[in-house]
Amino acid sequence: MMHQLYLGVDVSKDHLDAFHPTRGAFRIDNSPAAIRALARMAGRDGLWVVFEATGGYDRPLRDALEAADVPFSRLNPRQARDFARASGLSASLALQLRE
Repeated sequence: MMHQLYLGVDVSKDHLDAFHPTRGAFRIDNSPAAIRALARMAGRDGLWVVFEATGGYDRPLRDALEAADVPFSRLNPRQARDFARASGLSASLALQLRE
């Protein structure tokens, strides 16, 4: 049985911080070309993309993932924060990536 692998993405106005299960942490510009490349990579690697809703900054990512037919989950930020707190984890992906 094969397990689903995930690409975690933290979206901000200027950049996206991501964590790939085999390539590790990386940062890309929040630009259409960089986001399309990220979507292609996720599709090629068979990844499910997970990110928090960010009040519109995540729209280009959603559009690129849909266009590339890549599955994704857009999380409610409060629920993600509550889950992280209950699990004893930091709510910030960027902090988790540095640990």
